Amino acid sequence: MKYAVLAGNNEIDITSIDDFLQMVEGKARHYPPQFTDRQERKGFENRLKEVSSQLDTLAAKDNASFDVLIRAFKASVMARNLDLGSVYTTKSLTYAQRILKINKDDAEANFWFGFGLSEGGGQREAIPYLDKAINGGVQEAYLSAANNFLWLEQKKNAIQTLKNYKVKYPDEAEVADRLISEVESGKRWNVWQVLN
Repeated sequence: MKYAVLAGNNEIDITSIDDFLQMVEGKARHYPPQFTDRQERKGFENRLKEVSSQLDTLAAKDNASFDVLIRAFKASVMARNLDLGSVYTTKSLTYAQRILKINKDDAEANFWFGFGLSEGGGQREAIPYLDKAINGGVQEAYLSAANNFLWLEQKKNAIQTLKNYKVKYPDEAEVADRLISEVESGKRWNVWQVLN
């Protein structure tokens, strides 16, 4: 990867793409997306369509790199979460399959694929990918796996996953304890749910 000042004619400046993807992840990584108003959402949607189109052009090549495919995949997942069209669901699955063909053991790729499957309705199919991500050291995979178990109405598995999360990441004990307590009491049905 190269920064803008080093990028040549046949290369892409990933700096602005990564900056934007990080911003949109803060709003639309999980469904439903969280925006302060309609205008803010519209701006993100328009920019995401542009970035996605740019990445799709690069990802369409047979020799597209892992780095291009993972960015195209993330953009597609977030576009799906923004309800920009069913084409993004299809694209995200295609990209994920290509990514895992390049490196089936990549923890981040397994996380994103499992996460995408889970939030797109494929909770049972997501389990092995989220497990691989957990075993590969992706911290957020624990929370996605717990959320996945909640969707599957497997409360015990969700709680156990959160307990494992607490053991692995003791700095997150307070968060894990709160989630466990809320799941046990029936207040929480989604890890990403905003409670007052």
